[in-house]
Amino acid sequence: MILRKLAFCLLVSLVATAASAQPVEVFFAGGQSNAKPEWWATSIEQTLQNSSELNNPIVLKQKHNGDPIRLWYTDTPQVNYQSDFFNGSGTGLLQQSLQAIGTPGVDYVFKGLFWFQGESDANPEAAAAYESRFTGMLEQLRIDLGQEEPINFTMAIIDGEPDYYPEAIREGIRQGIEDIRPVQFALGSSANGSFVDSRGLTRVDAWHLDEASSNLIGQQMADVYIETFVPEPTSIVLLTAIGGVISCRRRKR
Repeated sequence: MILRKLAFCLLVSLVATAASAQPVEVFFAGGQSNAKPEWWATSIEQTLQNSSELNNPIVLKQKHNGDPIRLWYTDTPQVNYQSDFFNGSGTGLLQQSLQAIGTPGVDYVFKGLFWFQGESDANPEAAAAYESRFTGMLEQLRIDLGQEEPINFTMAIIDGEPDYYPEAIREGIRQGIEDIRPVQFALGSSANGSFVDSRGLTRVDAWHLDEASSNLIGQQMADVYIETFVPEPTSIVLLTAIGGVISCRRRKR
């Protein structure tokens, strides 16, 4: 009986020690022009940091104006993937950042991807290839991270205002938007996905959100990520573990 109590106390102590270590939780927020680091991505980061359900989160931010998904991934990694994530020279943004974080005494874990991109894929041909290219990018990232589990992500479902275009091409633009949106909804509804729809938010032109809407969808995406992928606050786990240690010490006395 005494051995069982000692084993229980040791287990609780290990849990408390692991919880208190608080590794850096790394996220990546990127995409094309609506993935503005100063509005959208910063709003994501601030919302994550203000949450009591995460420990020490940081968000790496990058955007590429006007770029379709094929510039990240086709059936192999492309130039934007190599810039944002990993490359053979060791100079990818995520690659270098993880190397800098992983100093002695500091640990990290890659927690997920926030993605706002697809306006340049709003046409039938690109939309048809979007799912395989996006999932291929995630699988390549999983491999490069050396991670066994799939990459969790939150996607902004794109939209646009075709009326900003000349009347002669509005219907084609509108159809392209309706081609890509179901693909993104399906991705965001997958087991490791989540999403927020940008439809109805205020735009300053055919494609781009204004500052208030950009900040709002960033906050919403961070909230959705937490609701979907962080089921139990880590602070509760830590307090429970500490309570267990105190209880064990009292029993020993």
